[in-house]
Amino acid sequence: MKADALYFAGAKGSATGGVSTFKVTVEKNDGRDLRVGFYEQEVGGSGPMWRSAGWMAVIMSSFLLGVDPVDYRYTYDIGGRADGPSAGGLMTVATLAALLGQEIRADAAMTGTINPDGTIGPVGGIPHKIDGAAAKGKKLVLVPAGSRMSVDVNTGSSVDVVERGRQKGVTVKEVSDVYEAYELLTGQALPKPVGLKEVRPELPTMAFERTKGKTKEWFARYQSSAQQYSSLPKNVKFEFTNKLLSDASSAGDRADKYFSQGMASAAYAAATEAALNASIGYATSKMVEAYASGGLASVAKYAKSFQTVNTKIDALQDNLRTQKVATMSDTIAISDAYGWLNLAMGISGLADQALQKKVANENEALGVIAEAALYYAVADHAVTLAKDSLDIGMGFGTAAAPSEAKMASLAEIFRRAAEANLTYFNSVVVDGYAQQFGVHPTVMQNRFAQVDLNYVFVYTSLGNIAALQSKAGGGAPGSLAALGGAMNSYALSSGLVAKYYSLGTEVDKDGNISGIQNERAMINMLDFAEKRAKETIGLAVALGTEPVQPVLYYDQAKIEREGSIESKFNALTDFWHAAMQAQAMAMLSGKANVVSQGSLK
Repeated sequence: MKADALYFAGAKGSATGGVSTFKVTVEKNDGRDLRVGFYEQEVGGSGPMWRSAGWMAVIMSSFLLGVDPVDYRYTYDIGGRADGPSAGGLMTVATLAALLGQEIRADAAMTGTINPDGTIGPVGGIPHKIDGAAAKGKKLVLVPAGSRMSVDVNTGSSVDVVERGRQKGVTVKEVSDVYEAYELLTGQALPKPVGLKEVRPELPTMAFERTKGKTKEWFARYQSSAQQYSSLPKNVKFEFTNKLLSDASSAGDRADKYFSQGMASAAYAAATEAALNASIGYATSKMVEAYASGGLASVAKYAKSFQTVNTKIDALQDNLRTQKVATMSDTIAISDAYGWLNLAMGISGLADQALQKKVANENEALGVIAEAALYYAVADHAVTLAKDSLDIGMGFGTAAAPSEAKMASLAEIFRRAAEANLTYFNSVVVDGYAQQFGVHPTVMQNRFAQVDLNYVFVYTSLGNIAALQSKAGGGAPGSLAALGGAMNSYALSSGLVAKYYSLGTEVDKDGNISGIQNERAMINMLDFAEKRAKETIGLAVALGTEPVQPVLYYDQAKIEREGSIESKFNALTDFWHAAMQAQAMAMLSGKANVVSQGSLK
């Protein structure tokens, strides 16, 4: 299966576009190990995001057709040079076509990322890519929906790419998801599973009541931390902690409002936010108070009270190993709990490391205090969220739990895709900013870690999957642990790529967000992600599962998308998390196959 990827290269005044042909080969796999290979004709011809896009293509193809990816060997062979995620959508279409034995139009090309829910994400350099496509005789070019007005890098002005294509004899069409793209590129409709239609996501009555109960618990935690903070002396409070308590108060007010309106999931999300901000503010000030009274020795002594989170982590591990998995809903609830536990383990470890740092002066000491307090509070927060996943999500649906082998297979492709995402992010985004600001890449990584907790979360989640799986033991618990950690890592890493690549988020030399280049694209991505989440939740319901966890993520995302730019990024990740979990339920059920194994190539 051959297809033509579009690329652009160069800076202002010299930017050009071109076409790189690649080949996808899919063969039957006799073993039970997932095999994905990447070949190139030029040294360094493919980059880290090309490999990431390949892994995502395997994931999406498996999801959309309902096949087990370990049944096949996938090979991606690039001629010339290509990198960046902009070929992700086309690679997914090509992989699907290779599996189905169909061909892509020779006179067509496409650009756009592939998101975790199958939607097509925005990219840059589209005017130049169209120029390159026209020069190669292409007649049809697909671009991400919402990209009609795109920036010409050479002139710095926004141009109508549909009109630019018309002038060069190329028809330019916008596409929002892989279904639209597949039909336009192959002339055939991509089969859809029965039940894939938009629904109004809704929690079962019992889950709704459980969520209300958990909301009250989180609200009580917020109030307790806020009251404790208010009783502290003024000399241990400062701008950072006061801002945290102010944010906590705002979130608490929202939680109260949502709860009174019967919006249980929204109230739950706001209450957890309020509790986290208040606990971080209180913990930071208490550490400052300890430092003021007895120096770092006093801080270390006080920190032992926070280190009880490690005992909580051990207790939760024991609890998870004993859980009986009866249904598909149980599977997702337990894997979600493992995802939060995985995060807690990594973050708590970072807190322990922070308190062991050597400091040269008081300012450095206070920085270490704030860092440790933040990490311990987040770790404790994650442990409680893990417990909530069990308490809210267990015991629903009639679809039986999947086999250990299916869970292990799915976990492996999520893990590898997350690793590919992180490798790309570091080598392209972080290193790019490091070069721009003239600092070492490690320095830029540290700055990202200080201002974007999701970056820290991806690192800790990925780094702890093996340890989490080992502690869970063999059999189903180990597979559930790997699945939960890998899915969480994949969602978070995909969010980073979208945030800093697809949507053009700008950061200053300290790593803080200073602006976003493509707000219209963000709106489109949120719209498509929400639609896709509703469709996949509908599919999970139609196949006899009860997608409690996906609905919770969906409801939280609905509220988050109305907030700040940072909240909108969180909403995008949560919509994707909802869609991935619901799609995983459908795939693991074995009922989502849209084609028979015999009809595949």
